[in-house]
Amino acid sequence: MKDTTTEKVSRGLDRFEIELPSWGFANTGTRFGKYIQPAAATNIEEKFSDAAQVHAVTGVCPSLALHVVWDFPHGVDSTESIKKIAGKTGVRPGAINPNLFQDQAYKHGSFGNPDAAVRQKALQHTKDSIEIAQRLNCRDISLWFADGSNYPGTANIRQRKQWFEESLQAAYADLLADQRLLVEYKPFEPAFYHTDIADWGWPFTWQRLQAARQRSWWTRAITIFRKTLSKLRRGCFQKTCWAASTSTIVAMPTMT
Repeated sequence: MKDTTTEKVSRGLDRFEIELPSWGFANTGTRFGKYIQPAAATNIEEKFSDAAQVHAVTGVCPSLALHVVWDFPHGVDSTESIKKIAGKTGVRPGAINPNLFQDQAYKHGSFGNPDAAVRQKALQHTKDSIEIAQRLNCRDISLWFADGSNYPGTANIRQRKQWFEESLQAAYADLLADQRLLVEYKPFEPAFYHTDIADWGWPFTWQRLQAARQRSWWTRAITIFRKTLSKLRRGCFQKTCWAASTSTIVAMPTMT
């Protein structure tokens, strides 16, 4: 008699997939500098080509997470060229990642910025990213916020939470029924004094509030917990493809 547990594990492994991050194929390093490599990908076509090679070897990497600013030079208008490249390489577009930290306007935050014009800029960029995901038939839009403050008394922490709730609610309104927003959070990084989304609690709270407003929605808020202790390289943490780092994915239940 066959071991049913072994069969279940085998079937699970057959379905197992890892999504590669496009930025992992470019010249990368740390915030203090890049490590230049002659063979690093320089454009989105080369990134898809490299991802296809990885998938050919492993058989478990059929999708490529994309970064809106780095991989979509013309924004929404770049989606047609991405479709052609994906069709050519056989690798499908994966999670779409807005950039809410690189622009100089985000010096004091994006969704939590005290300037309403900057908050609107961040929201519009997120909405554009959602449209990109819809055009490419991508389920997930992955958000990481660098919002926070460096010194006591320089920011109204409670007000910033309210601004986040308002912007996330506006972003939810543009999602299709089968789409999800992912929120990646870090306990401390990058702010020195306080980080607006530093643990799973706030994404969970916002998800519950949104579900309470519109109970017919089958959307889920997913939080990706990148633990600071991962720097200690503890073997008990689960590895994921996000930023090629050690992370734990926590799925928030749908409220119906």
